[in-house]
Amino acid sequence: MKKNLILLLFAIANFIPLMNAQSPQWVLGNSLVNFPATGNPHLLTNSLGAGNFPGSNAAFDSNGNLLFYVRGNRIYNQNNVLIDTITPGVNTVTKEISVVNVPGTCNEFYIIAMTVYNMPAFINTLISVKVTVNSTSIYVSPPEHFNYKGNRIFAISKLRKNKTRYLFAVGNTVERFLITKNGISHQQTLPIYPTGDISDVELFEDATTGKMRLAYGNGNELRVWTLNQNGDYININNLNLSGVTKIDGVEFIDYNRIIIAQNNSNVGNKGIAIVNINPLTVNFIPNTSNYYNSYIEKAIDGKFYVSKENIVSNTVQGYKLSSINHSNSTVTEVPNLTIPNMDIVYGETIRLLPDQIDNENYAHANYRWDLAAFDNAADTGAEPYVPAPGNEIIWESNDIWNRKTANGLSVTHENPGYSSDPSKFNVMRFRIRNLGCVASTESRVRLYWTMGATGESWDNNAVPVNPPSPTALNSWDGSKCIVNPQTNACVPAGGEIKARSLVFNSNAPDYDSSSSTPGFIIPPLQPGQEIIIDAKWQPVNPSLFGDPNVISNPVLCFLGRIVDVNDPMFSELPASTTNMMGDNVKNNNNVVTRNTSLVPLGGLEGSYYKFDSSIFIGNPSSEQTDFMVRFDRVGVNDNNFAKIGRIKIKLDDRLWEKWMSAGSEGSGIEILNAEKRELTVTNFENVQLNNIMLEAGEYRAIKFTFELKEPTDVIQDYQYAVSQVAAEKPDQQYGSVCIFNVKINHTQENGEFIYDEAGKSGTGNTNNSNFKRITVSPNPSSDFAKLDFELLQDSQLNIQVFDMLGKEIKSIERNKNFNKGLNNVKFSTSELPNGNYFIVITASGEKRSLQLIIKH
Repeated sequence: MKKNLILLLFAIANFIPLMNAQSPQWVLGNSLVNFPATGNPHLLTNSLGAGNFPGSNAAFDSNGNLLFYVRGNRIYNQNNVLIDTITPGVNTVTKEISVVNVPGTCNEFYIIAMTVYNMPAFINTLISVKVTVNSTSIYVSPPEHFNYKGNRIFAISKLRKNKTRYLFAVGNTVERFLITKNGISHQQTLPIYPTGDISDVELFEDATTGKMRLAYGNGNELRVWTLNQNGDYININNLNLSGVTKIDGVEFIDYNRIIIAQNNSNVGNKGIAIVNINPLTVNFIPNTSNYYNSYIEKAIDGKFYVSKENIVSNTVQGYKLSSINHSNSTVTEVPNLTIPNMDIVYGETIRLLPDQIDNENYAHANYRWDLAAFDNAADTGAEPYVPAPGNEIIWESNDIWNRKTANGLSVTHENPGYSSDPSKFNVMRFRIRNLGCVASTESRVRLYWTMGATGESWDNNAVPVNPPSPTALNSWDGSKCIVNPQTNACVPAGGEIKARSLVFNSNAPDYDSSSSTPGFIIPPLQPGQEIIIDAKWQPVNPSLFGDPNVISNPVLCFLGRIVDVNDPMFSELPASTTNMMGDNVKNNNNVVTRNTSLVPLGGLEGSYYKFDSSIFIGNPSSEQTDFMVRFDRVGVNDNNFAKIGRIKIKLDDRLWEKWMSAGSEGSGIEILNAEKRELTVTNFENVQLNNIMLEAGEYRAIKFTFELKEPTDVIQDYQYAVSQVAAEKPDQQYGSVCIFNVKINHTQENGEFIYDEAGKSGTGNTNNSNFKRITVSPNPSSDFAKLDFELLQDSQLNIQVFDMLGKEIKSIERNKNFNKGLNNVKFSTSELPNGNYFIVITASGEKRSLQLIIKH
């Protein structure tokens, strides 16, 4: 049945972005009482809707405005119009009612309560209803009943960083529930069963240790449970208090002190008492006997409140609120405030106060901004990201991408490019959006690149090591380097990107290095608004890392991280943790990564189409470790690459020696050519190399070659993941995963590098170029190469060969005139060592470059 109501009966563990879980106003009987930041509570109205059963609470928006309230089983809007009852068949609701925001939403609420349900007899049961509040309507979902019977009282934890809450329901058992955006679910029955007459239940969370304490009256006994930060049982203290015969109200002052309202065989001790848990001491506040049967709640103003009957001429004429000062052991009546009636527990004399979540700022916890980027197309920004089958890839975020040309769609990814020309560069683009309920304040984002490696370590905002070190823990900020085995040079393997680009956005935010929180500036964003940060960068030339026969077209990785003190990383794992990369990315919507090496099969070489790409495997730990390297197909594609292609794996010299000396163990592979250190894949689903012993800080290169057996018209994607684990802990992944996205016959964007804003073209658009076509063949070359190009007009050209460091190696032509149309130049390459080079052609200030590979 659809209900046009704003109710949510059982918001059990609602860790949602609530305003001030301690409400700015309280529903007390037919009165609405306001608790200002300064001054005393005062009556707003005493004309609320009727409540036929005990228990009341209310919901408020981000500005503290009343949205709806609940009295017993009746729900009213802010204009006191009855929307509906909770559900047909519910005779009453018992004692407390809780109302909390649905985590991660701006206009949804849960209502939590115990009901007496007529099916067919009176049975107490726990129930929840979700209420959605729109500008003109209120919708109430059908109720959900939980199979936990018996009279129960409950307490709700503060909103946790992962946008969840715990609900503890105490009765003949203690049950822990989890409140999330997707609903309320039972987690555990805690091991110690209470018995007796359960009264008010309260929860306190220690900000330092994360431990929790759950307290409630159990007849004449005060029971205090100690729980860990996950809500698991540690121990219980059963406190027998001298003379106490019945405990009603319970409220924590701090982790070790509790205020109770209690009946006592010693009339002088009846009323309010302060209990110190360890060591056990009790301070009975004198002259407070009128408060013995009241609940106690902490209000938004930080004060503790209790109620009593207002006796005039020996008759009850309304009720009074009083504040408890635990420091000087006094209870003081709130002046000029009389409440005509209160919700009193049916059949008892307990005066209820609306359940509050202590020490939580409702506005900050629930109605806050949430700056986010998504891990992939299936991600919605929830934390942690729990992918559905087929959507496990978290290394291909569409919210961080590269542009090397300014033509085409600027929101699509291009492989990054290398150039010996310092005026040419790539643009890293990073999209940030505000998923929250309110506008954000100015924040920061930090962008990084690194060489693709399964041994990447996490950025703990450490100070970069200068010069870079192969044993540095951080591979993202430039501290990490990879040692070239030929030259022993330590080449930086990553770095933070700090220069903004104006190619796609003339108003792109700048990098702020003066702030205590450095990074590109994210201006304030309204809910739902997004912005793209642009940064220009150039990767290190790959030939600097070693053997070009292995390190060809290396995988590069991007990382974007939103740095916001109001939205910190949830459960951030330090660099010393094994799987810090994967878990930190999945746990947080303010950090995303991307492998930039898409593998488009193309480039005719012999009789096969092929593409090479390289990564590093490494040991980020501080001691020698024996690793296993895995190469697995991922994704939901049912087509087998083995039907149309083959895959080869090539190890660098040192890695081959290590693997061979350890017995060359593995699965899914065969040795193809030992002299060339090549393996061929025999199992296209799973491959494993065993006994890879790496020293601390050691990184070794592996090249993967994807070949088509013959040309094909099929358009298909295949994804392969390379990961590594320690042999002694095969269930724990090290570092990150490198993904090869094998794209067959996909259209690739073509265009010239983006030029620096101070450079010649400024945009990289080649529409005005004098060059119509430029190719070099064969490539790779061993003896001779031929350069073919087409000019749109007669031109004078310089043609030169540069190495990857930008040093001129060979001059092919100097100031030579060429005619409009097709031209070609043949030149010798026999004198050039194996490696990667650039052919640079200059005409009238226009400069074009092509990569040339020399392989003898």
